[in-house]
Amino acid sequence: MSSPNRIALLVDVTRKLGTLIANETELLRRRRPRELAVLQPEKERLTKIYDNEMRVLRENPGLAAASPPKELDILRSVINWFAKVLEDHHRALMVAKTVTERLVKAVSEEVSARSGVVTGYSKYATTAHPTVRKARPVSLAVNQVV
Repeated sequence: MSSPNRIALLVDVTRKLGTLIANETELLRRRRPRELAVLQPEKERLTKIYDNEMRVLRENPGLAAASPPKELDILRSVINWFAKVLEDHHRALMVAKTVTERLVKAVSEEVSARSGVVTGYSKYATTAHPTVRKARPVSLAVNQVV
């Protein structure tokens, strides 16, 4: 593939991937993570093309040097925009992660507070509960990826 065609392909793929990731970010902000799964196959396909084209340009610096300056300026602009989209996406992911962790912690603390600590068995073979309820660690699992 010729240098201008590679640059044009990389610009196109970067724009498409950036738009897709921006859509993912919006879904995260609207608290609709289940809808992200639909976007994954296309995201994986575009990511592979992007990674391959970036690798080719890194390994062959002459390809970029042979490209028209206008094409390279467009590529730089699109890559700068893409970096901002990725930063925004990262922030949205961290917010979703923090909210999920706090929710799991709150549920865990509530379950611990509601269940008394069993210290053993009494002489009548019943469970002995202390008079002061102490929270004990509770293990929880959430089966959803954010």
